[in-house]
Amino acid sequence: MGKRLVLVGALLALLGCDQVGADGYSFERKEFDRKTVTITLVEHKSLRELRAAAPPGTPGRDTLFGFSILKADGTCEMHVMDPMVTWAPEHRGHEDAHCFHGRFHS
Repeated sequence: MGKRLVLVGALLALLGCDQVGADGYSFERKEFDRKTVTITLVEHKSLRELRAAAPPGTPGRDTLFGFSILKADGTCEMHVMDPMVTWAPEHRGHEDAHCFHGRFHS
């Protein structure tokens, strides 16, 4: 019985590693750990508009569903779809994580 509990515990610990969220990304690391952030929310009416607003040279610009611009003063500009057009809380949460933790995925 004791060996089974150890095995089950080890299996549960492994399952908790490298989980992929609804957005398709794993949370790999904290570039920084802010507890307070001022976020300016920019909502777009179309993906075309959102992608056109991304800075030139942004990797994967043509496939973005959101992006955030982190500023040295601790503020963050979050670009996502207008929820009246597309409700995608996983994208908002993903960008929120960038505002608080920086580049958390590859």
